[in-house]
Amino acid sequence: DGDKPAELTLTFMGGTCADSDNTQGSKDDCVDHDPAGASGTVFIRATDKEDPDYGSAKVFFEGVVSEGDSFTVMAATAGENDFGSKIFLHIYSADGSTLLQSVEIHTSCSAPLVEGERFGSLKLGDADADPSDPICSTAQGRVHGSGHWDRGTGEKHDKIDFSFDAKAYKGGYKGKLKVHDKVIDLKIDAKTITSLSTGTGIDCDGLVLDGNDTFAFTATGTFEFGDDEVENAEFFACGTDNGKNNELPLDNLYVACTNGCGYNTAVRIMDDSNDIAKGNIHLHDAIVDPTPSGPAAAAAPQGGTQSSSTESSGGGESMRNESGPANAESETAGSTDTVTLEPMLLSTVPAGTPMVVTAIVEIHGGLVEGAPLTLRWVTGGVLQGETTALVDAYGLAAFLVTVPAGDVEYTAEVGGVESNGVRITGF
Repeated sequence: DGDKPAELTLTFMGGTCADSDNTQGSKDDCVDHDPAGASGTVFIRATDKEDPDYGSAKVFFEGVVSEGDSFTVMAATAGENDFGSKIFLHIYSADGSTLLQSVEIHTSCSAPLVEGERFGSLKLGDADADPSDPICSTAQGRVHGSGHWDRGTGEKHDKIDFSFDAKAYKGGYKGKLKVHDKVIDLKIDAKTITSLSTGTGIDCDGLVLDGNDTFAFTATGTFEFGDDEVENAEFFACGTDNGKNNELPLDNLYVACTNGCGYNTAVRIMDDSNDIAKGNIHLHDAIVDPTPSGPAAAAAPQGGTQSSSTESSGGGESMRNESGPANAESETAGSTDTVTLEPMLLSTVPAGTPMVVTAIVEIHGGLVEGAPLTLRWVTGGVLQGETTALVDAYGLAAFLVTVPAGDVEYTAEVGGVESNGVRITGF
């Protein structure tokens, strides 16, 4: 089952239980206490109890609603994080004296919750609800990573840093995507994940994903190129978790802007394998693709293709991993998954400025507290120094540094896994 939602918006349409039209099957219910149903202006009380007179019921909403009006039922109103498995909406006459209709909606996400569907006199969603926009997703899983690609030019700033985290969360998605291509002053800062899947059948920059340790997700956020900034740009990312950091075959990742900007990492790194040079990509939880009634799976970017099979059909080589068990399940407990170093997107600061550099560490199935983490800084390709701190109970290690004049690159390492870089110019 997916995570339970914490709030629902509904619209009072008026009508009887005969107007119900939804995909919850036997898990929803509706009772007309008045044969005419409910219409006009009513009083609605949403609780966790079927009995409308239950004295200690948790109340998620109560108020007067007119036909055509939308209202939001919130678990937080009753001091809860979610609704549990079901909610009951008791609809009364406007003065609250006569019970007209009771509606039960299943909210555990073991049954679909699709905006636009009807439950008696109520419609799920606001007045403009999109019937193709589900609230509950059957998708599951999480993939995250950090590190950098190496352009191999030997020039200053020839590394492109990334960090991302995409996961199914409370019937939807949550996470981030960051890319910093410092040499051309380009930054991607996407804070909304809009889909996540195994990517099965998707052509990922010439490699057809087969669902074996592969992933694809979409995101929206900010795209910056020099002084130009685009809000609500759309991005596509795909790749493979090929096992532990820096062991062949390497993990790979491809990122492209699909709407509002023009950029893709493959062109920049000049390597059609899209292998990362340092860092790690980790399928933290096995990804389960959404069903057709759930949110759309991550689609190929504009100009890409989606294969009807998991094998290449002439358009791309199959990205099949023959390593056996899923890498997400074969990691050693206590080994480092990812190390993310912030502020990754910072480019310039005045020389001599004191600055906090923070490493965020995730360890696979073990305790992160007390793990030794090393911060290194390099100028002109030469190691200038390093220092070590212990990771705290929250997976954090913070360092106070003074930014020198010129270019400096900070990286962190713990358990053999290196972070993305923080690459700053002190002016």
